[in-house]
Amino acid sequence: MENFIKLQSAQGIFDTTGNKNLCDFHLPSNSGSYSLKDSFFNINVSINNVDTPVADSSDSGAGTGADAPPAVYNQGIVLNESTRETNAFQTLIQPESATIVKNARMSCGKGRVEDIRRVDCLRSNLAVYKQSTENQMRNTFGMANGNFYDLMPKQPLNALVGEGVQLSEQRNHDIRIPVSSVFEMGKSEVWDTSYYGATKMNLELQLEKLSVVNRTNDTLTALTYLKRTGAEKYETMATITNGSGAGDFAVGDTDYPLVSKGVYESLEDSPFYVGQRCQLARVGTSTGTLTASVVVSIKSITLGDGTTTSKGIGNGTSATLGGHLVIVLSVSHGSITNAQTLDLTLKPIAPESDTAIVINNIELVAKMSDETETEPTQYTTYVAQEDSAPVAPSINRTYQIPPNTTNCYVMFNDPIYSHEKLDTYRITLDGVDLTNRDVKVGSGLHYDLITQVFINRGQAIGSTLERMYDSAKLSDEAGASQQIVVLMFPVQLKSSNTQLGLELNAISAQTLSGKIVVYSEVVKEI
Repeated sequence: MENFIKLQSAQGIFDTTGNKNLCDFHLPSNSGSYSLKDSFFNINVSINNVDTPVADSSDSGAGTGADAPPAVYNQGIVLNESTRETNAFQTLIQPESATIVKNARMSCGKGRVEDIRRVDCLRSNLAVYKQSTENQMRNTFGMANGNFYDLMPKQPLNALVGEGVQLSEQRNHDIRIPVSSVFEMGKSEVWDTSYYGATKMNLELQLEKLSVVNRTNDTLTALTYLKRTGAEKYETMATITNGSGAGDFAVGDTDYPLVSKGVYESLEDSPFYVGQRCQLARVGTSTGTLTASVVVSIKSITLGDGTTTSKGIGNGTSATLGGHLVIVLSVSHGSITNAQTLDLTLKPIAPESDTAIVINNIELVAKMSDETETEPTQYTTYVAQEDSAPVAPSINRTYQIPPNTTNCYVMFNDPIYSHEKLDTYRITLDGVDLTNRDVKVGSGLHYDLITQVFINRGQAIGSTLERMYDSAKLSDEAGASQQIVVLMFPVQLKSSNTQLGLELNAISAQTLSGKIVVYSEVVKEI
């Protein structure tokens, strides 16, 4: 039976002001052995939204909506990261939740184990190569999910119910950061505190960058079903008619169901869920007093089969609703007047703008191990060198790579995501050219160097697309992904420093920012 223990941070209060970002955990000496590989830091968060009132029984278009449930919105959490030029990077999906960690240190009774600066830059950019696009898009215990396959991806923050009468639920969400995503020693299956002594893990977070991205809006529902040509829009409901026929609504009917005009192949394609706040627009084609638009809440959702019928659909006749979405609303939403025909649209609405993220708790969830440690452990870690050069079309810099380096990574922190208008580069190690010509970004030689690094790491490459994806955009929209540029290359292992020379050249008529971080992957022993 697996045994996990929860260790609270030495700091008890956290928020998103930027003033409460320090987080320290202590493993006492002789407290047992831990499998750091299976342990993780857990950040429990919730979102406070200002509720949108729904229409009341008077159909005034505003009111308390006392019979309506609390609103639940399809929201995700992102790291709001602006770039030097635009805000195109502020809603990107985090392939690694360790992006929340800016700096990290681990020490024990035998000395310092790791001290990694700019964990956020290192882990987020490397993950672009380590993970497939599909894995980047889906992380149940991460932050926002993407829409590589789904037009309306459900976010892990809330439990959204797309069928039946069970209400969707706003809940707290755990953002898990594996210890192995922060520290390389975190890949260890045995950390014996009787051997290593008291252990401390110090994290400097950047909670102030956490932000909410809303996938509940009318942008997606304005699209046609699965974006197919000639298909009905998601938001378009079937026209209903009042009259004297058996299949008509009576004068004064208010609780008529809404039926999608389009036919659904699966409920999974629906952008609607129970408890969702929507704007119901009603356009009458004859005379009579009618409020044009009201805020409503969805009470139930079903997918009609071949036997399901509804009155008032299709010029006053009863219609079979096979494949049509049938939506019942929680409140009265406008009576039908004499000889009234109503054209209906249903659009999800976003929450009020003053949404707040609450940090409820941060803890280390550590897995206990029955194994013990009796001999020194060899591991790798990263040494970071941050640099800032003048903005220019080309940059030449020299760095000292520390002893026992196996691989080197050059990133252009923007300030986190490695993004640069780089065309070609050239690398020298101890004055010797690594290649016999300039390396063009995106060329076969560029990817050959990346492949050599991953072979050196004993890992498979997950993706060479070098892109991060926007959680707020559709996959085929302009700006749906952003290009990442990372230079990486193997370094001959030796016991002395290696001199690294970098020659960087910008795309024609462009300039380089001069922001550079050089990470050395170093072999150590403790």
